[in-house]
Amino acid sequence: MTSPEPASVPRTAPDLGIPSRAWLVAVLTALMAATWSSLVLPGTPGAGPAVAAVVVVVLAGLGTALLLRGPATGVPGVPDARQVLVAAVVAVALAVPALLSTGALAVVLSVPALAAALAALTLAVVHASARLGGGRQAATGLLLGAGLWTALGTTLRRTDATPVADLGADPWTAPFWSGVLLVALGASAVAAAVGLGHADALAEEPPSGRPRRTWVVGPAVLVLGIVLADPTSAAAAAGVGVGVAGLVLVLATSVGVWLLLRPDPWSPAARVVATVAVPAGVVGTYSLSGPPALAAAAVALVAAGAVLASALSAHRPAPPGARRTALATAAVAATALAPWLLSALGQHPVGLVLAVGPGAALALAAAGLRRRTPDPVGAGAAAPVRASSAARIPARVNSARLLLLPALVLALVHAVAGAGEPPPPREYVIAP
Repeated sequence: MTSPEPASVPRTAPDLGIPSRAWLVAVLTALMAATWSSLVLPGTPGAGPAVAAVVVVVLAGLGTALLLRGPATGVPGVPDARQVLVAAVVAVALAVPALLSTGALAVVLSVPALAAALAALTLAVVHASARLGGGRQAATGLLLGAGLWTALGTTLRRTDATPVADLGADPWTAPFWSGVLLVALGASAVAAAVGLGHADALAEEPPSGRPRRTWVVGPAVLVLGIVLADPTSAAAAAGVGVGVAGLVLVLATSVGVWLLLRPDPWSPAARVVATVAVPAGVVGTYSLSGPPALAAAAVALVAAGAVLASALSAHRPAPPGARRTALATAAVAATALAPWLLSALGQHPVGLVLAVGPGAALALAAAGLRRRTPDPVGAGAAAPVRASSAARIPARVNSARLLLLPALVLALVHAVAGAGEPPPPREYVIAP
């Protein structure tokens, strides 16, 4: 006869909060991508865009430092669910009016909006990857967000305009998010943050340490935004319609997410292959033409998931506190805005893509190289068993179904109904 379970046994969330963390990172990635790709900065070489980018970096770092000074229940430097919720609400509140505004008001609002979006994404990644098996959860969220970003960009961007010298008039960076879609995306981010707090309260899964390589989010944002997840640039390089290029990139994202959902970890040889494939694929998109250029972008996109999971799985045995997390957030913002920061040297931000893109890919690949993951803080003999159960992300998680499937549908509809003619090759203007 089986005795009834004592009423005092605490409840635990059956999914350990994994879908909530992956969902939050994915939605914030798409929201940040909307803000980043629609950023309104001076498009001429000189101090204008560089100063605006510096302000974004400073605001992102200071905002993170101030937020982490509040009461928290986790490891110092790792935000709890309440702090992540505050960051998400601030990012949504600033992004919606910034992306729906035009003219001088959009210029004024875009700087704090981008700073808040980058800070919220970084804090969500830290919150997810600070737990056992959290590196793969954060990487899954980043890839899911990139797939949604690609699908929405494929469906909603204008593709009949020719590239011009001014960044603000280029359809690559022009606002393409409708008001209804933007509000829905923001509401999803807030709802995911609220659900994250509930899941964490039930799961009682404390952080095991502060991630060591949070700065890898910066190169990932830059590589995804410039090369791998941009359907217009991929279509121009491959000479195909934007719909076809977007569908191929979303399918590559699906393969990358499926690999992250597999319970078996990668072998050292597989990690080395993925590390080499990321910069090689980015360089291939620049040096190749036709379908091979699109194939190179797809291979690099698949490999980026493994590299991100490897980089974000490394923890510090002794977390140094909130200051290092704030510095990591500033580093993420500085890397994501590297073309604008370097424009003070007299080169056009678009022209700097040729130099910054492969460099960011190399930084992303270098972050994925590690010999081993240090033991988490306070991990005992039962830690390996617990880590193996937490590291596995069920393929049925709501994040994959609710973000990846709509991305596939959007990309497929556009590929069939409105692929259109290939956009003209993008001209990178190096000189002023």
